Amino acid sequence: MIPLGPFALESVIGQGGMAEVWSAVHREQGERVAVKVMTGERAQEPLFQSSFRNEVRSIAGLDHPNIAMVFDCGRIEPVTEALSQGKLQAGSPYLIMEWAEGGALRALCGRLPWNKIRGILLLLLDALSHAHARKVIHRDIKPENVLLRQGRSALVLTDFGLAHALDSVTQVWESNKAVGTPSYMAPEQFIGHWRDYGPWTDLYALGCLGYTLATGRPPFGRSSSFKDMKKQHMSQPVPPLRPKTKVPLAFERWLGKLLEKDPTRRFRMAADAAWALREIPNPDAGPFIDSDGRSTSSMMAISSLSSMQRSFLFGENASIPQELLSQKDYPQIQKKKPAIFSNDLETIEVESIASLHAKFPTSPPKPQQPEIPSSWHRPSVQGSPLRLLGVGLGLYGLRSVPLVDREDERNRLWDALRRVRREKKVQAVVLHGPSGCGKSRLAQWLCERAHEVGAAQSLQVLHSPMGGAGDGLASAITRYFRCRGMSRRDILVRLEKILRKQGIHAASEWNALTELIEPATDEDLKRGAQLIRFHSVTERYVLVQRLLQRMCRERPVILWLDDIHWGLEALGFVTHLLDAGADGLPVLIVMTAQREALAQRLVERGYLQEIRSRHDAQQLEVGALPIKYRSILIRELLGLEGELAALVEERTAGNPLFAVRLVEDWVQRGLLEIGARGFRLKEGAEVDFPDSLYQVWGGQIDYILQHHGEDEAIALELAAVLGQTVDYTEWLEACAELGVSPARGLIDELISYDLATRPKRHGDKTWSFVHSMLRESLERRAREARRWQDLHLACERMLRKHKGMDFSRRRGLHLLAAGKFEGALMPLEIGIHQKIDAGDFRAAEMLLDEREEALYLLDVDDTDVQWGRQWLLRCKLERIRGEFVEASDWARRTIEVAQRFAYQVLEWQYVHGRALRELGEHMRMLAEFDTALDALLQAEEIAIALHDARLLVSSRRQLGLTWLERGQLDKSRAAFLQALFDSQELDDRMASSHCRFGLGSLARQAGYLEQAIGYLKEAMQGFALCGARSHVANCLNTLGEIERFQGFFPQAEQFYRDALRLYREIGTTTAIVPELNLGLLLLEQGRFHESRVALEACLTSLQRIGRRGLVALVHICLLPDCAIREDWSAWDVHLQHAIQILEDVSFVDIDLARMFHLAGDMAMEADDTERAMIAYRLAYKHWMILERPEEAQMISETLRNLSYGADDLI
Repeated sequence: MIPLGPFALESVIGQGGMAEVWSAVHREQGERVAVKVMTGERAQEPLFQSSFRNEVRSIAGLDHPNIAMVFDCGRIEPVTEALSQGKLQAGSPYLIMEWAEGGALRALCGRLPWNKIRGILLLLLDALSHAHARKVIHRDIKPENVLLRQGRSALVLTDFGLAHALDSVTQVWESNKAVGTPSYMAPEQFIGHWRDYGPWTDLYALGCLGYTLATGRPPFGRSSSFKDMKKQHMSQPVPPLRPKTKVPLAFERWLGKLLEKDPTRRFRMAADAAWALREIPNPDAGPFIDSDGRSTSSMMAISSLSSMQRSFLFGENASIPQELLSQKDYPQIQKKKPAIFSNDLETIEVESIASLHAKFPTSPPKPQQPEIPSSWHRPSVQGSPLRLLGVGLGLYGLRSVPLVDREDERNRLWDALRRVRREKKVQAVVLHGPSGCGKSRLAQWLCERAHEVGAAQSLQVLHSPMGGAGDGLASAITRYFRCRGMSRRDILVRLEKILRKQGIHAASEWNALTELIEPATDEDLKRGAQLIRFHSVTERYVLVQRLLQRMCRERPVILWLDDIHWGLEALGFVTHLLDAGADGLPVLIVMTAQREALAQRLVERGYLQEIRSRHDAQQLEVGALPIKYRSILIRELLGLEGELAALVEERTAGNPLFAVRLVEDWVQRGLLEIGARGFRLKEGAEVDFPDSLYQVWGGQIDYILQHHGEDEAIALELAAVLGQTVDYTEWLEACAELGVSPARGLIDELISYDLATRPKRHGDKTWSFVHSMLRESLERRAREARRWQDLHLACERMLRKHKGMDFSRRRGLHLLAAGKFEGALMPLEIGIHQKIDAGDFRAAEMLLDEREEALYLLDVDDTDVQWGRQWLLRCKLERIRGEFVEASDWARRTIEVAQRFAYQVLEWQYVHGRALRELGEHMRMLAEFDTALDALLQAEEIAIALHDARLLVSSRRQLGLTWLERGQLDKSRAAFLQALFDSQELDDRMASSHCRFGLGSLARQAGYLEQAIGYLKEAMQGFALCGARSHVANCLNTLGEIERFQGFFPQAEQFYRDALRLYREIGTTTAIVPELNLGLLLLEQGRFHESRVALEACLTSLQRIGRRGLVALVHICLLPDCAIREDWSAWDVHLQHAIQILEDVSFVDIDLARMFHLAGDMAMEADDTERAMIAYRLAYKHWMILERPEEAQMISETLRNLSYGADDLI
C-alpha cells in the first residue's frame, strides 16, 4: 500500500496515454475511491498543471447524483514517489473520485430491455442538463465513461473533459484538431470546429450511445481508421436500427434527431431530448421495431459480468428514479403531440423500416418545447453523498457553494419567468442590495436552473466603471456568437453562416451585427469591408432586439445585466424593450444593482427609478441572510466546527460572500485542518478577523503577492484599472508601458485561488475578476501605493496605439482618472463626437459632463475657446436629439462669446463659423427660414475666409436645403452644386451623397423626373458605401414618390415598402414617411376608405413626434375622402387645422399642391363648388410657390371655366 494523504493506493486498474487510475482505500473509514494520476510527458509542466486544475474546477462545480463525485485533488508528494518506487512522480497532479464498483456500461450494451434503455438515457440526460447549464461540455460520452454503482443512483457519468486538459494548453482547438472517441464523435468534432461545440455535441454522442445500448454497437461501428469514421459520421446516413430487444418505432426517430449532421437540427438542450424521450410510448402501446433475434460476437458472456451488471440486467427498475420515467415533477407536456411520436402506425418489422424513411423523414419536425415547471425545486434524491474525513481542502474554493434559503426571492424570480413565458412579453426584475449579499448568485442560479429544465436560455451582459473590453451589449453578443479572437472578416463569414441557417438572408443583418461586434477601421474599409454605421442608439437597440426575437423562437430568454449601476447603455436598452411592448418577445430582464455604487451614480439611479416604477418591472431587495440560515451556510456548507463557526457567523453578520471568502482565505493560507465535526483552526494558528469584506479581498491578494515581486502587484493593479473583464493582450501591453513583466502563471494562480475566472469557451482571450469588490480592493491598494496616476497613464498610452470606435473615450477617462484634465479634453471631445454619431446620446451626455467637470477643475475662464468647443458639442447633441430649441440656445450662447473674441483668437473664428452653421440648421428645422439663411450665409463667409472646406460644404448644403424648402429652386440648385464640387475635392463621399440627394429632391420638385432619378440613385449608392442605411431609405422613399407622380403605382409601392423595411430595421421614427406615402398611394388609386384608415393612423403618430408640416399634409390628404362621404364638417375641421399649421411653419411640398387639387376635384363631384374653389385656390398658390407654372395654369383655366378669375387666386 502506498500512502496518499488519508488514502492508501492499492493497484493500477486502468491506464491510458496521459493518466493512470488507481484503486485506493480511505484508511480510517475503509471507503474505496478511484485516484486518477496524470502521467503524460507534459504532466509536470506548469501550464499543463494549471489547465488540469481549471478542468478540475469545472467538474468540482458540478453536484449531481449521476455525475461522478470528486473528493479532492492535489499533487503527488515526494514521500509517495519514494514509496511507489518511482511509479508515481512527485509533482504529478491527481484527482480523487468516487468508486463505481459495478463496472462500465459497455458490458450491458445490446442486452437491456426498453424500459432500462430509456431509464439510462434519462439519467444521463439529467446529468448533462446539469453540466450544460454550468457551461461544462463532456466531449467524450461513451459506454466506457458510464459506470454502474450502488447508492444514490444507478449510474454515474465520469471523465468530464479531463482527457482534454492538454488541449487548452497547446491551443489545439485553434488549430482545428479533432478530439474525442471516433465512434461517438459529432461531425463538428472531427473537423475541430470548437466554436460550434455545445450541448448538441454531447447529445450527438448520447445518440450514438443510445444506438449502442439498443444494438450492441455504435451506429458506424468501431473502425480503427479515423478517416473512415470521419467520412461516415460526416456524410453517411445513420444505418437502420436493428435492436436486440423490442423498442418503439419512435425511438429510432428520436435517435435520428440526436444524430443529425448539422448541429442546428439536433435538440438544443438535454431537457428537450429528455422531454421527447419521455413522450415515446412503450412498445406494447404503439408501433415498435422488433428484435432481430440475433446475438453479437462482441457481447460478453453472462458469467463475465459483475454482480452489479447482472443485477442491473435482470433486476427491476428500483435503481432508476420513477419520476424520470414519467412526466411527474417534470415539465408538463402540451396536449398536442409531435407528429413523430404519433400512435397511428401499424407494427413494423425490421425489414420494412427502409420503406418508412420516404414516408417519415429521418429529420423529424421541430419538437414542441417543454413547459416551465410550476416549481423550481429538483426532485428529491434518495441517499446522501459520501463524506470522507480529512478530504476536500484541495477542492475548497473550487466547488460552488449552494444557495442557502432565498426561497422567496427564488420563487418570485421563477414566477416572473413563468409569466414571461405565458404572456410572451418583456418583464424586468431589479435585484438590489448591498455588496456580497448574493444578487449575482441569484441571477446565476436562475439562468442555470432554467437551462436545466429547458425553460429558458440566457445572455449575460457585464459592466464595470471604466467600460472595459469585455463590458456591454456588444461584448455579450460577441460571446453569444463565439466570435472572440476572430478577425472582422471571419466574424462576418461566421455570422452569415449562422443567420442563413436561421432563415435570415438579408446581408444587412450580418453586416450590422459584425459592425456592432467589431466596428470597421479605416484599414478594414480599404480592404473592401461592407460599412454599416449606426446613426442612432435606437439602431443598435433594434438590432439587438431582433437577435433576442430570433432567440425567443426557440424558448424564452433571460437577459442578465450584471452590475447595472455601471451600465448606462444597457439601461437604455431595457427602457427601449419595455417601451416597445412587443408581443412574442418573452424576455425576462434580470438586473443586479449594488446599493453602495448606485448611491454615487446619479444618472443610472434615475433610469433605474423610472424602470422600477413601471407595471412591467419589479424590485427585489436582497439583504443579509436571515439568522436561522446563517449557521446552515457556515456549519453545514462551509464545514466549520461549532466554536469557530459561531465566531464567523457573528463577524460576517449574514453576508454570505463575506463568510465564504473568509473561510476560503483561511484554507488557502493553510490555517485550517480537518476536525471530528468539520474544519477547525490548526493548533497555534492565529487569525485576524477583518472588519469588512474589502479587507478579506485585500488579505487574499496580499497572501498571493507575498510569493511574488512588485511586478505582479503592479500588473494586478493595472488589470483592475482596465476593468472587471480584462483583455489579455491589452493587459500585457499596458504592463509593457510600465516595464512590468508579470509571472507567466499569475492569472492561473488567481484562478486557482478563486479570485479570477476565464470563459469556458476556447479562443476567448479575456479573464475576469471573480467579484467587483476584489477589483475595487486592488484599486484601493494602487492609491495607497501612490501608483494610481501611473497606472492610468500606462493604460492611456497603450490605448493610444489602438484604433477603433471606443478607444478615444477610454483614453479620455483614463487621463481624467490620472488627473491630466487638459490632456483629457481632446480624447473626450473625439469620444463625444463618436457617441453622438453612433446615436448613443446617454453616453455622449455623460462624457460631456465629465469634460465640463474637467474644465471647471482646470479653472478655465469662460472666454477660453475650450468652452466654445464644449458648447458646440452640447449644440450638436441637442440637434441630433431633435431638441432644436435647446440646440439653438447653445448655438446663440456660443455665437455671442465668439463674436467678442473671433478677431483676437483664430480658433474662436473656427468655433464662430460652426456655431452659425448649427444655428442655421436649427432654424431651418423650426421653419424659421429668414433666420436660418442669415446664419448660414455668415457661416459661408467665415468658411471662405478661413479656407475651411468642410465648414463651407456643410454651410452650402444647408443653404441648398433651406432655399429648397422655401421654394427658391434656382438658389437651391446653385448651393447644392457648389457644395457637391467642394465635397468631391475633399473626397467626402458622405457629403457628396447628401448633395446629390438634395439635387434629386430639387429636380423632383421642379418636375425633372429623369434627372431626379439619376441624382437619387447616385446618392443611394454613395450612402450604401458609407453604411448610412437611414439615408438609403430616404432615397428609396423619394424614388417611390417619383414613380407615384408618374402613375406607376406598383413600382412606387415597392420602393415605399423597401424604404419602410429599412426604416423599421434601424428603428427610426422616419418610418412614418413611407407609411404616409403608402396612404397617399391608396388615395390616388381611388381606394378612399383604405387610405383614410392608413392616414388617420399616420396622423396620430405624426402629432406625437411633432412633425407639423406632415401633420398639415395628412389633414389635406383626408379632404378627398370627406368629399366622397360628403362629411363637410370633417372637411372644415381638417382644412382649418392644415391652413393654421401652414401659416405657422411655411411648409412647402409638391404633395400639398397635388392633394389640394385632388380635394377640389372631389368637392366638385360632390357639387360643393364653394369648397372646391377654396381647395383650387390653395393648389394654385402652392404650384406658384413651387415655380410650376404649367400646373398653376391648369388650375387657372379650371377656375376661369367656373367664372372665377385667376387674379383672385394670387
